[in-house]
Amino acid sequence: MFFCSNRVDKGGEFLLSSEKWLVKRAQKGDGEAFVKLIEQYENVLYGIAKRYLGIEDAADVLQDTILIAFEEIGNLKQPQYFHTWITKILINQSYNLIKKNNKFSYNYSDNHQKLLVEDCEEGLELENLISKLDPVYRVPILLYYYSGFSYKEISIIIGEPLGTVKSRIFRGKAWLKKEYTKGD
Repeated sequence: MFFCSNRVDKGGEFLLSSEKWLVKRAQKGDGEAFVKLIEQYENVLYGIAKRYLGIEDAADVLQDTILIAFEEIGNLKQPQYFHTWITKILINQSYNLIKKNNKFSYNYSDNHQKLLVEDCEEGLELENLISKLDPVYRVPILLYYYSGFSYKEISIIIGEPLGTVKSRIFRGKAWLKKEYTKGD
C-alpha cells in the first residue's frame, strides 16, 4: 500500500500542506510545481496502471494522464484531493484503453504479492481469483487494498455513491472467500 509521508489526517480530511501549496502554484501556471507533484505520485500511478493494463500500456496511459492533468489542473476545486483527482483521470484513461482494445489485465507487483500472502501457491491462486472477479468489484477492491484509498476517495474516483463502494468491496471479498475456500 502507498502511504505518503507528508499526509496528516485531521478530522477525516487529508490535508497535505506542501502538496496543497504545489497544486495552487501549478494552477497559477507554475510548471515546476506541477512537475514536483507528478514526481510525488508517478511511481504509484504507474503501479496502478501496470496492474490494470500490463507493462506494455501502462507508460502510455500514464503519459496521457499527466498531459490531461496538466491541461485540466485549473479545474481542480479542492487541492487536497489532487491524488484522488489524478488517479481518477488515470483510471478513466485505463478504462478508455480497455474499451478500445477490449481487454482487461491485472498484474501483481512482487511486493504486493508478498504482502498479500507469503505462500507462493496461495498467492498465485488468489491472483487468479482476482483476475476472474467482475471489474465492478475488482476495481474498488484493488483501489482499497492495493492502492490504499479510503472508501470516500474510491467513491470519487469511480463516480459511485459511498454505500455502493462499500457493498462492492464487501461482495467482492465474499466472492473471493467463497471461491478460495472451494479449493479446500
